[in-house]
Amino acid sequence: MRTKGFFVTILLSFLISPWTIFSLEINKEQWISIPVLGPPVHDILVRNNDSNIVYIIAGKKQRLFKTQNGGLSWEYLPISYTDRITQLATPLCIDEDPTSVDTIYVGTKQGLFKSTDGGKNWNDLSGGVLKWKDISWIKLIDSNKIYVLSEGRIYKTLNGGKSWGDISPPIEIDFITMHSKSEEIYAINRKIIPSQIFYSDDGGLTWKKKTFKAKISEVSTRGKKNYYDITNFEELRISPLNNKLLFALGETFGGDDHLLKSYDGGSTWEDITPEKNNIIGINIRFGDLKEDKFDLFFDSIDENFLYLKGVKSRLPSGDWIYLILRTTDGGHTWEFLPVKIGMIHKPGKQMEVYEISTAPDPSIMYAATSQGVYKTKDRGKSWRPVNIGLPLGGVYSDTNMWLYLDKENPIFYHIIDWNVQDEVVIYKSEDGGITWEEFYRDRFRGNYEYPHAYLEHAIPLINFKGDYYLLGFANSRIIKTKARGSSEWKTIKTDAIAPLFFGISESNPNNFYLLDKRNLFISEDGGFSWFSVRLPRYAKMADMKIIDDPKIIYILADGAIYKSEDKGMNWINITPSWHITYNQRSIDIITFKVDPSFPNILYLGTDGQGIYISTNGGKTWKFIKSFEERAKLEEIPISNIDINSIAIDPKNPNILYVGTNKGVFKSLDKGATWKIFNDGLPDFDRDIKTIMINNSNPQLIVLETTKGKNIWRLIDSSSWNIMKERWETIWKK
Repeated sequence: MRTKGFFVTILLSFLISPWTIFSLEINKEQWISIPVLGPPVHDILVRNNDSNIVYIIAGKKQRLFKTQNGGLSWEYLPISYTDRITQLATPLCIDEDPTSVDTIYVGTKQGLFKSTDGGKNWNDLSGGVLKWKDISWIKLIDSNKIYVLSEGRIYKTLNGGKSWGDISPPIEIDFITMHSKSEEIYAINRKIIPSQIFYSDDGGLTWKKKTFKAKISEVSTRGKKNYYDITNFEELRISPLNNKLLFALGETFGGDDHLLKSYDGGSTWEDITPEKNNIIGINIRFGDLKEDKFDLFFDSIDENFLYLKGVKSRLPSGDWIYLILRTTDGGHTWEFLPVKIGMIHKPGKQMEVYEISTAPDPSIMYAATSQGVYKTKDRGKSWRPVNIGLPLGGVYSDTNMWLYLDKENPIFYHIIDWNVQDEVVIYKSEDGGITWEEFYRDRFRGNYEYPHAYLEHAIPLINFKGDYYLLGFANSRIIKTKARGSSEWKTIKTDAIAPLFFGISESNPNNFYLLDKRNLFISEDGGFSWFSVRLPRYAKMADMKIIDDPKIIYILADGAIYKSEDKGMNWINITPSWHITYNQRSIDIITFKVDPSFPNILYLGTDGQGIYISTNGGKTWKFIKSFEERAKLEEIPISNIDINSIAIDPKNPNILYVGTNKGVFKSLDKGATWKIFNDGLPDFDRDIKTIMINNSNPQLIVLETTKGKNIWRLIDSSSWNIMKERWETIWKK
């Protein structure tokens, strides 16, 4: 359970080995997300009897996910309910039934829901007063006694949700904390200064108004000791071990925030705000404690053992990162945990830790962050992302992203143009997407030559001319830089006038193509020299794709496909001219693919008009009727299907994969029959941008989605076992 504030209780126990992490098995082919960075995680719950079972609420649209293997993979748990029609609830907070392994409670924008089978099925407990209300906080005492906070009011049930009673004090509540054993409650209204605090020691039956006051001292720069009163207490938390031990966030009259501690239920207070002179290991600059970036976490074994997250520190690069402090003496001294949680961040918006939750083993902790879930097995000294299976869900919609799969080696490259602070970053994975490392970073738009440029396209050239290069297309120019050892961008000179598109040959990375309004410029030596050819007369070249083998060039332009058999000297429009099924005289082509084993076989993917095949280099075409028939069986009108990408198994050309806006279709017999192939893909992330297959290992297949901007990999039982072995190796380091 998490409420918006700065304290969260960490419950510890010792019930299971941290190395028993693989309870989930893969017995069939399915897609699994392999993100470079994860989505923001708003709430996190670790089962108190199993450190491998974790529930989170994550993503821009706040969806519920679950892992049963310590974060190796995640599964989406939709919370569906019926109110005339079946709808999905939006989760806000989570709590568990400590007496039942598979029972969880989720507060949503549509009420309170309960599952007794680990999230597969849900019961609505919101009857009556809670119907259609936001549930922002849950405290479960047992399966019958439950407290919730909803829209500023506290509700309580004694019969497992069959009926609810309003037990609120006479204020509008925007912060609440509760001691589970004594059922003492503090309810706060922070909209009034000083904050209004009401206290109940009998589970909400009666309430008393509380007034806290603390006197603190500070030494001025001249050495004078000044005293200040704190009467505005904005947040409060009770220690799980001692109901008289309170922690509070207090504000002075001048607006300074302080972390306070009381041993006697609030009669007297001690200032335990960390300061530079009592932090071991680093110089810290503190911000405003009221920011969401600050949070305090403590365990149930030692009341003096606390974590404070959200402390800011500046890196040599000038970036700010948020760190974690730890105290073992109740806040008198603080120790810096030498870790930056996560290497990957969005420029201008550093990764923030929202919540930390420990597992049954006290050495294991999970961190809910703005970029996914991170995990430690050494009490916070080192952290690793555990985001496999978590889709981004469109979180980074303001960025340009490109995914590349090394055609011969099992290496992925993910290029992100953050569109913020001029940064372009390449991330690299050599283990199938389990781990990613930063391969290249550059703020190229700050370059004096292109002060206002923005990256429209980026391509990594591996081992090009004996080095690693990143090619970009910005401000109508081709630019390149070494991806290792240099961040200086240089222009590749051409005679093109206002070029529209830049591409590289699929078969020969030395062959570059640049397109302007009337000419196609070709380089066969990596951009050092160029020659130009005229484009088809009536072609409106707004986009293009090129495949050459070796003199044949196919260009996809403005929904049509053109072919040249003499390197661009002459062009033929080979677009199918008649759609028999729909009696249409034009075909709008989105993508095409040449069979790598049989270059005369071409496939065309269209906008709502199905798939076409040619076996003679485009002279004649055949509409693949079987694809339309499969779409009908899936109750999807073919007019609603956009064919965005086509991939062919390089060692078995009978196997086809088609990426659409409705997911993936697969054929094992060259298109004679089809099946929909969305196992593992959630229904909210099935708009496929591209599908790629590794030449040396056709089982290594990845796809990229358009709206969610996620990377998905196809796995089976064999590749799953390899992933598990790699995972074990990583965590034993």
